[in-house]
Amino acid sequence: MAPRPLDLGRARGGQGVRVDLQDGRSWFVSPPSPSAKIYVCPGCGAEIGRGQVQVAVWEADSLLGGQSALELRRHWHLACWRDFAR
Repeated sequence: MAPRPLDLGRARGGQGVRVDLQDGRSWFVSPPSPSAKIYVCPGCGAEIGRGQVQVAVWEADSLLGGQSALELRRHWHLACWRDFAR
């Protein structure tokens, strides 16, 4: 079965909040939710296990376009994202 295409409109329409960082970069951040899969957090390199709270993050102003940015999103521990976004 082919993977379901990502829905950029749904992701931007209430699924992500735009966050502008002090370094001038902007990101969309999904609301915190329990993880359905196992991911590796880019902030700390540790595993985000099933059921742990995480956020999905993707660039708001990607040079590659919105669909590519969404496809390149990463899942972070909420605390790691908050440390990164300071």
